Amino acid sequence: MFYRGAAEKSGGERWTHPTFWDNNTTANWNGGAAKYIDANHDNVTFDDSASSTNVVVTGGNVLPSTVVVDNSSQNYTITSSAGNVIAGTTGLEKNGDGKLTLSGPNSFTGTVRIKRGTVSVNQLSDSGVAGPLGAGSQIVLADPTVGVEATLQYTGAADGSTNRRSQ
Repeated sequence: MFYRGAAEKSGGERWTHPTFWDNNTTANWNGGAAKYIDANHDNVTFDDSASSTNVVVTGGNVLPSTVVVDNSSQNYTITSSAGNVIAGTTGLEKNGDGKLTLSGPNSFTGTVRIKRGTVSVNQLSDSGVAGPLGAGSQIVLADPTVGVEATLQYTGAADGSTNRRSQ
């Protein structure tokens, strides 16, 4: 499922209604004709075609197969809260020169790959502990295949650290 401001499921459905990312509740996909359904383990992509880039996980945890943020001209914010997080074995991949701000106790366990642009968080957590970057064990910065840099920006009030492996 691609949240291309919209989002598109593997079958070509696109999200055109902004803000809420929930499980089988709000028809925000394919011009309002489809719902995100965890059982499908959709691939979710957030890109520059969105009319709104403020995304709130609500109505329970979401369990996508993949999450890709591919933004260059728009900045995204994805907000989670207890019981309303990105969960499961997915990772997160950030492409494009734009910024992605993550907040909340996400519990996904896959690798966070920041290939390009900036990912901003106000909390750093160790591997196995829920946080904006999930609970996985690895963070990969930049994409050496194309020679670009990427940034993980920490905006917390106190010094932060993590025991996650970084490449």
